[in-house]
Amino acid sequence: YLDADIKRVREAMTIEKAAGGCHCGAVRYKAFGVADEMDACHCGVCRKISGGPLLARDVARLEYQEGTPVGRYRSSDWAERTFCQKCGSVLAWHMVGGGYTVVAAYSLDEGDAPLSKEIFVDAQPKGYAFAGTTTRMTGAEVEEWAKSLMGS
Repeated sequence: YLDADIKRVREAMTIEKAAGGCHCGAVRYKAFGVADEMDACHCGVCRKISGGPLLARDVARLEYQEGTPVGRYRSSDWAERTFCQKCGSVLAWHMVGGGYTVVAAYSLDEGDAPLSKEIFVDAQPKGYAFAGTTTRMTGAEVEEWAKSLMGS
């Protein structure tokens, strides 16, 4: 059911173009087709990299300003993450081979969004929980979806 979520989110995108960047200002980007909702990932990699659940927003396209110190880290067989090499700010998650990109929700300069989905809920620590009702997916469900996007 994540494919239906992606389609729904992409159809509901309300921000045609937005700007964002890292904490120190060395990296700037333009995001196109930014979702008006955000998701939370509870996987161990996101928690280790960001210090907690990663809050992210789907984007149709992401362009980094040329010459900025964007670091890239292949965090799994199917994902690459980007970050500022100067201050370490988490910027985005990209599916290897394209097809799906999210930006760290609060790396965008403006705009707040409601939380709509939580993924890797089976890896979520017991010490926190978000208020409200969200779509919740296990790691197995997310991995199955990712494989379908990658054609595996």
